[in-house]
Parts: sequence; C-alpha cells; structure tokens
Amino acid sequence: MHNHEMTPTAYRVLTMVGHCFNGIGSVWLARHAASGNLVAVKKYDVDKCSFEVLSILQHESQAMRQLRHARLMPCLSSFVSGTELWMVEPLCGYGSTKDLLAAHFTEGLPERAIALILRDVVRALDYLHSQGYVHRSVRASHILIGANGDTYLAGLRSSYCSYRDGRRLARIHQFPELAADGLNWLSPEILAQDLRGYTASSDVYSLGITACELANGLEPFAQMPPAAMLHEKLAGEGEPVLLDATTIDAGYAERVQEQNDTDDPAVHEDDTSLRLMRAAPGRRFSDAFHQFVRLCVDREPSRRPTPAQLLTHPFLVRQCRRAPPLSHLLRPDVPVSEATLLEGEQIVRDRLVTDMAGLQLNQENTWDF
Repeated sequence: MHNHEMTPTAYRVLTMVGHCFNGIGSVWLARHAASGNLVAVKKYDVDKCSFEVLSILQHESQAMRQLRHARLMPCLSSFVSGTELWMVEPLCGYGSTKDLLAAHFTEGLPERAIALILRDVVRALDYLHSQGYVHRSVRASHILIGANGDTYLAGLRSSYCSYRDGRRLARIHQFPELAADGLNWLSPEILAQDLRGYTASSDVYSLGITACELANGLEPFAQMPPAAMLHEKLAGEGEPVLLDATTIDAGYAERVQEQNDTDDPAVHEDDTSLRLMRAAPGRRFSDAFHQFVRLCVDREPSRRPTPAQLLTHPFLVRQCRRAPPLSHLLRPDVPVSEATLLEGEQIVRDRLVTDMAGLQLNQENTWDF
C-alpha cells in the first residue's frame, strides 16, 4: 500500500464530482501521483467554516484514522493547503447507494444486492460498537460502493464515542449535532431526548430504516412533515415496512390518489410515493427480509438484535450464500474507473475538436462559439 503524502502536489486534481456535508465541501476526482490510483478529495474552505463545523470535521478525520476496519471508509490523508482542508479517501466508483437509487434503481435495489450491502454494513457496525462508538447516521447516502463491489460505511462525522474518562457510558444523552437532515433515520429513543437516553441499538433501528430505503427506493416517513413523523415514531404508530405484495394491495395507490384530490393536506402523497406504491404489488420480498426489518425497527431498543446477532440472521446468511459479485447485481450501472475515465476524457477531446472546427474569429479578435 502506498503512503499518501500530506501535500497537494501529491495529487493531480481532475474534476469536481459533487458536494458533501450539506454543500459545505466539494468532492473532487484526483489521481495520486506516486501510485497512479484514483482517489476522492474532499475540500473545505476553512475561512468559510464555523468553529462548530471545523470541530466536526476534526472529529471525523480522527475517527476515520483511529477506527480500522475493512468495511469502514478510511481517510488516506488529511492536511491544510492554504485556506483549504483536504481529506483524501479511496474512490468508490459506484458512489453511494443513494446515488444508485437515483440513477438506475428508482424502485429499489434487488433483494440479494441489498443483503450483500447490509451484511458489510452490519460488520462495520459490529466493529464500531465493540470500540464503544455509536454511528448515529446510518443511511443510504453514507453507504459507498467501490468499483469492485466492496461496501464501505461512511459518515463518521456524526459518530459518538461512549468512553468518557476511561469508562463506558451505559446511556448516551447527547443529541446529534447534524441531525436536522437525518431525522427520518433516527430511532425513537434518540428523538425522545429524555432521561433514558439511548445506546448502540439505535444504529440497528437506523439500519432497518435503511433496509426499507434500499428496497423501496425511498426511506419511510420521507413524504411526512417532521412533526407527524415524530408523533408516529414516539407513539409507535405506522411501523416502517418493505413495500411489496404482502404490505400494499393493488388498489392502495388509487385510493391514496383519490384522497389526494381532497383538500386535506394530511393525506397528500406526492408523485414519488404514488409511483412506489403502484410498483409494490408487483414484487414480493422474502419472509426472512420482512422479519429482518421488523426486528431492526422494533420500538423497544432491548428487543432489537445486536449486529453480531444480525450476521447470523437467515436473510443475510441465505441471500449471501453463493451470491454473484455485487457488481453483477448492480448492472446496468457502471462504476467510475480507469476505463470509464479514459472513455470520458476521449469524449471530451472529441467534443473539443468538434467545437474548435466550428469556431469563427469575430471582428474583435475574440473567440465566438
């Protein structure tokens, strides 16, 4: 394995591919000069970051360096260049599972692909919990897939270490600082913010919500106002489920559509929800998958299985046995790789030649496209 130097000259930045941390940072595709490998570089303008944001980024960098597991996203290097904080990570060619849902699997991923992904996430959680950490932000956007199908759990900026002064806390009472955009995935006990606090089992609840997200194409409570979502979770109403022929009948979407024609906003569903409801009766998930989700989203934390117990659940064991590589199950999506990058560069060059052929020099001697 190559060492990743703490200097910008060690990387050739190629192109920006997106944003991160609610738009605060930018993500760039780059090439590590020494190894030639493609990497992802996250850049943050320190001058534009608040003290709270910088503290969170420092926590994320430290956690990624301290916690070492094959299924956790590592930080290859981090350093400050001018006014920018750079964090270098391995390139995950498929992006996040949320990207997969948006691009090619709008009605949910295949069950076997979900099992392979969740098995690796559960392995990461099992390790995190053994180290005294609670992730607190398990969701599709924090699950990344490498070009070879390897799965990584990211999002450690929201994690919390339960060790204080050498002792492990039995209960945690700190509400996550970055919870605003992740309320739908948080467990009832975290949202309650009461004296009982919460434990690592809250991650298992979030895992169940994420399983529904990957299977349904959208997380539970997505189309619900925050106040209504909070009420349902705390009151134990509206248990999250997988949407298929066993939970949604063929006429359900039409009945909801009729309700949409009323003036009551409480029953309104948008086009995305209706589309997913219409697709549900045409598929059927395994009984083991349904049970897996029910166990994870149990409102009582003590009844939820631990990650170690989930690894022996029939859903993961049966679906992952003799399964084809994850990359085969994700077709037709194609990961960003050396080959696709070269193909993309050739397309850019071809377009440039075409554009240059159509250039004309105007009277002011400036290029006119």
